Amino acid sequence: MQDLISNLEQQLGPLTWPLVAAAVLSGMILLERVAYVIWYEVRGISAFQRRWLVAFRQRLAEPVNDKSLGELDAQLKQSKGVFARGCRLLLDGKALCRADREEMAQLWLAQLQSKQKTGLKLLHLIGVVSPLIGLLGTVLGLIQMFDGISQTQGPVTPAMLSAGLALAMNTTAAGLLIALPALLGSKLVDIWSSSRCTRLAHGLTQLNLWLDGVSALPQQRQEFAKLEVA
Repeated sequence: MQDLISNLEQQLGPLTWPLVAAAVLSGMILLERVAYVIWYEVRGISAFQRRWLVAFRQRLAEPVNDKSLGELDAQLKQSKGVFARGCRLLLDGKALCRADREEMAQLWLAQLQSKQKTGLKLLHLIGVVSPLIGLLGTVLGLIQMFDGISQTQGPVTPAMLSAGLALAMNTTAAGLLIALPALLGSKLVDIWSSSRCTRLAHGLTQLNLWLDGVSALPQQRQEFAKLEVA
């Protein structure tokens, strides 16, 4: 471990610890978000959730009455998925008007999306700052190289330039290697979160209309079939 630290300090100079901290922090956030996405998706593709969604979709084709509301409530209690929680929220507020239920659903979706995007702002910040740290290392390396040239009275040799150039190139490369996965990972998770929340919003809107006595049309039920429950 000591040899690794010494080697890094030799390669990256005074910017070793800022770059190491950025790499470790971005790696931890990426691993945690990837684990969360995998857990979310695995729950969504289970056979039970798919059967539950089929039964729920069929429920929306029935008229609204006390019996159908009771059966829907019992059905929602069978699932612990994210979509079922959103549906229970709307069902609990069935006495409210459609606009109030819609605001409740939007607030719930905003909270869910905030949870899905935990750490992405910091990850994006690391992706933006890391190349700048690498650029600072480039400038420091060039200063070191020119300082070495200025202190010699003889001819300039490659050995006199190598240390400064190595620091300049190594820090730039390290900054880019940290930035690329950080920016790419944050963007991909952001796209994934937006896609999932859009599908959930579509399903919750249909439930909200159903509670107001508007049954889903056949075409809407086909679109609802594409919803992935989690």
